[in-house]
Amino acid sequence: MKEELKEWEEAKEQGKLKEQEKLKEHVKLKEHVKERKKKISVKSRAPLWLYRVLKERTFVRRNVKDRLFCYIFEKDRSALLELYNALNGTDYMNPDALRIVTVENVIYLSMKNDLAFTISGVLNLYEQQSTVCPNIPVRFLIYLGEEYQKIIGEYGDEKLYGTKLLKLPTPRCVVFYNGNRNEPEESFLYLSEAYEQPEADPAVELRVRMLNINYGYNQSLMDKCHRLWEYSYFVELVNAGLREGKGIRVSGEEAVEKCLRKGILADILSESRKEVLGMLLHECNEKKVWKYLRQEARELGLEEGREEGREEGRAEGRARGLEEGRAKGLEEGRAEGLEEGRAEGHMEGIREAALKLARYGNAVETIAEILEIDIDLVKQWMTER
Repeated sequence: MKEELKEWEEAKEQGKLKEQEKLKEHVKLKEHVKERKKKISVKSRAPLWLYRVLKERTFVRRNVKDRLFCYIFEKDRSALLELYNALNGTDYMNPDALRIVTVENVIYLSMKNDLAFTISGVLNLYEQQSTVCPNIPVRFLIYLGEEYQKIIGEYGDEKLYGTKLLKLPTPRCVVFYNGNRNEPEESFLYLSEAYEQPEADPAVELRVRMLNINYGYNQSLMDKCHRLWEYSYFVELVNAGLREGKGIRVSGEEAVEKCLRKGILADILSESRKEVLGMLLHECNEKKVWKYLRQEARELGLEEGREEGREEGRAEGRARGLEEGRAKGLEEGRAEGLEEGRAEGHMEGIREAALKLARYGNAVETIAEILEIDIDLVKQWMTER
């Protein structure tokens, strides 16, 4: 009995020791984390916020049908056929002749094609854009390559090397623009405009037709496709609310109510009200994300500029102080060093943000737009890295 009691006491003591060791390890770990947080500078924290925001943005864009335009026209095949006829002067009557071939989950530089379909040997690639992107022909070239790869896969990849010509559907690329800039009703963008050596007859060309579908534009097209007019009217109601400072949620709710009363988009809004409002909120939040990114990049550059300016100011002040007198030299050194440091540090901060955006797969023009800098400067940084 005594031996058992002794063993129990020893086991109890060992248990206490283990608990004490665990507690010590826990305390040491907390202290280590605390010290680590103190040492992390603004510069070293930058990748964390950038990664979190971009990861969230990429996830949302891959998994949410975030564009109301393609949601409406994918849902209503008759309206899509009506839109095709209006654009091409045709009079097809059977919506079942349409075959939706939008490439899902194929992302290139955080991009994906909005809507693609074939009819009567024509491959139609549609995009809705609220900003004018001069590189849209390049993006359509990528989309077209993905679509043709799918089609060739259906033939059989080995037939690509055969003697028989493989027939491919004729591509027609269209952008539906509804941004805030005053764009013409119809314009064209060409792939060859991106070539470094322009040619009168380029070996590879791709033309993109851009149509302004803001309310009040392209009325003849709207008359031929009533669903497109309804979409344009709904977006105008939302924008009117935003211009009055009501916010996206209130503006969206009021637009939905007004359209339902007038029977505009009634079938879609009554059935999918929450989804439509969710799309509006998502698009608005995405714009806020990029605004946040721009602000963070500027703040990062300014913070680094101040710190570098102080260091350079002190060093330069000491050097000049030895030559011209400590008091005057330090004053001038601090002033000049701070000024130069701020400028250089600010630009270095923006450069670092640009490189990080590139590593997360953003295009050069997107980076230039986000950081509000010259696109040639971004290209220079990309080649230097």
